[in-house]
Parts: sequence; structure tokens; C-alpha cells
Amino acid sequence: HGHHLVAGGVRDCVLIERGRIAGGPTGVSSAVVRQHYADETYAKMALESLRFFQRFGELTGGDAGFRPIGYLLVAPDHHASALRTTVEMHQRLGIRTSWVSPSEIAQLEPLMLTEEIAGGAFEPESGYADPAGTTAALVAWSAARGAAVWRDTAVTRIVTRGGRVVGVETPGGLVSADRVVVAAGPWTADLARGVGVELPLRPSREPVASIQCADGQRTRHVVADVANQIYLRPEGAELLIVGGLASASVGSDADPDTFDRSTTSAEDAFFVERVLARFPALRSARSRGGWAGIYDMSPDRRHIIDELPGARGCFVVCGTSGHGFKLGPAVGALVVDLVLGRAPRHQASAFGLARFAA
Repeated sequence: HGHHLVAGGVRDCVLIERGRIAGGPTGVSSAVVRQHYADETYAKMALESLRFFQRFGELTGGDAGFRPIGYLLVAPDHHASALRTTVEMHQRLGIRTSWVSPSEIAQLEPLMLTEEIAGGAFEPESGYADPAGTTAALVAWSAARGAAVWRDTAVTRIVTRGGRVVGVETPGGLVSADRVVVAAGPWTADLARGVGVELPLRPSREPVASIQCADGQRTRHVVADVANQIYLRPEGAELLIVGGLASASVGSDADPDTFDRSTTSAEDAFFVERVLARFPALRSARSRGGWAGIYDMSPDRRHIIDELPGARGCFVVCGTSGHGFKLGPAVGALVVDLVLGRAPRHQASAFGLARFAA
């Protein structure tokens, strides 16, 4: 959001980070960059975000570590009709994607078992990035153009007067501001509660496994396996990162300040079992442990992007529900539209708090 504010001409802004840059959920993101959303607004935003990652060096002078190795989603029979409809919608929006048959999937991923797969969607431009490097580059670009960056500084309270935000409280005192964006992940709810707004957020601990593979025995692309509810992507020279898709039953409620950041042996085994169900050729693969991050989950797994009632001028961006990194550039641009009072480039009402009251 800071990058888009500065790019939009705002120089008098400060980023207040409670720890180090990308020291929270962002830094441990799997950082998959893909466009596959059945929701049209999200698909448009994902396309906009992909274009940002493709031009990242030109736009920021930094390196997002973006690797466009392609994204392949494979689906069983009962999912095929909906998937075809989504692919057609994506093509209408200008997303480079196509329906692929089981034989085409076998060419893309020779190690994959395709017996129960009806088909899939393949995005050749998608891939993954480096979450910490991306964030650091955005912050550096903004700081070089006048934005202040305060690390190791906690915001303890949103300060209002007459129903309008006037700043935020930190251990060093009040930081005056007539516009505030709270993008504090699972800690956003506590800050909103301080101005009488109860956000429907649930912090969920989400494990990710790291699997070491024999030479040449890895997926070639980022793969999403709907039937087994996992995604996989290469990491480094010989690892696969494996996590759960949206409806996988691996997340659990957690305290974002005290949750266990290591995976359990049961969680590692869960992911290895599902990888082998789709890629039996990887039976020599070995778990190398993993890590866990925190998703701030909204009830419908959609972002909450809105001005807080009772604190005009204070905007929250939360409830990212595992979609935060890949949609970050488009969300940043949308938030700046709202903060500066411009017509929003996407359907902002889709992310408003009013949907929960309704």
C-alpha cells in the first residue's frame, strides 16, 4: 500500500512495522502467483497483480524473485464442468489460460498419475516469487522517494476524535494522520476493537511441508491438485513445498503471538501421503520438516477492505485468507483509490463489511 501511495504522489506517509519487514505471515508465504479464481473480480485483480510482478524490476528497481514456471490445476470429473466455465471466463478477461486434457497434463507433468483426472487449467505465465524480497524491494523504493519507514515499532491504538481518525499511538507517542491504513494481518482485529468495531476474523495456523526429492524427480510447474487438496511448487535445487488448498482440513485456530511455527510429524506425513497419491514416482522423497504461518480468515474467505465505521479515514485490509501475496499489488492499488477518494478500479463493495451484516 505504501508503494502505491507514493506512486500516486503521496510523499507524507509513514510505514509503521511492529518488527522487521516481512517478519510476519508474508515472509513465510509460499508466494504462489496465479490467476485461477472462479470469482471474476478476484480473477481481474490476479491478472493485474501478475502484470505487476512481470514488470517488477521496471516499477521498483528491485527483484521479486518471480519465476514464471507455469501453474497447472488438475481436477476430477465432478469439478470439470465448473473448471471449464472458469477457464472460459478467464479467457474473456484476457488471462492466458487453457483447458488441458489428461494426455496434455501427462506431457506437462510426466510424473503425475492422471487416471482420475478429467482435465485441468494451465497458465503458462504464472509461477511463484520471493515474498521477503518482494516486500523489501517495495519498501526500499518507497523510502527512496520520501516515505518514512519505522521498524520495531508497534501500533498500540487507533486514535479518533469526533468519529474520525487523527492518528495512531505507538510506544514513542502519537503519530498524527488523517488517513490510516491498517494492514496488520491477524492483529488487525485487536486494533479495530479499540474503536468499537468487531471484525469477523479468525487466525488460522497453516502448515507447509518441505520435501526433498531425488534428482529430476519434481514437478515442473506449480501444481494444484483439487482431489487431494494440495498445491506443490519447486524450491531451490531439490525441494518441493507442499501446502493445503482452501478446503483442506489442515488449518487450526491459533494465537498469532504464540502459535507453533514448526510442523508436526503428523502434518508432514499428511502432505507426503497426498503427494504420493498423485505422484507415486516420488516414493523416494523424504520430508525435511516444514513451517507454519498464520492466515487471517474471514467468514467467506474474501478480503475485508473498508473504512471503519466510527473511525472515518481509517481503512482496514484484512481477512486475506491465504490470498494475500498473489493479490497484493491489485489490493494495494484498490486501497489507495479508496484512501484518496478516487473511483475504485475494482468492485470495492464486494470486500465491504456490510456483506456480513446482510
